[in-house]
Amino acid sequence: MNKTFKYIVLLALACFVGKANALELKTEVFSLLNLDYPGLEKVKALHQEGKDADAAKALLDYYRARTNVKTPDVNLKKVTIGKDEQKMADEALQHTFFAHKGYQPSFNYGEDINWRYWPVKDNELRWQLHRHKWLLPWARPIV
Repeated sequence: MNKTFKYIVLLALACFVGKANALELKTEVFSLLNLDYPGLEKVKALHQEGKDADAAKALLDYYRARTNVKTPDVNLKKVTIGKDEQKMADEALQHTFFAHKGYQPSFNYGEDINWRYWPVKDNELRWQLHRHKWLLPWARPIV
């Protein structure tokens, strides 16, 4: 029983330490933000009062409530996905990434993604791949 008790205490301690690290708030982030920006008044006030955890929650609320976000490829009020985008999303789950219409069929980058794989020795393929064009179609069904 003594050995079991030790394991329980160690497990509890490990969980506590892990949770403490996971919840650590980096307060220096507030110095990187323009807290005078319209809509961040509550964040600024809480930060100035030293209530950084509450300021962080207010910042998250601010980002979640924004309605004036403009994205050129996505209508956030009516998210849809077309047949070609669904194909890109499905292939991305298998690590086959769409880079450009000129490079079809898309290339598979392996079970453990090899970002250095260069199937066609053309810089344009590499540049297009690292623009992550497949990422938006991949995210649309989630939104």
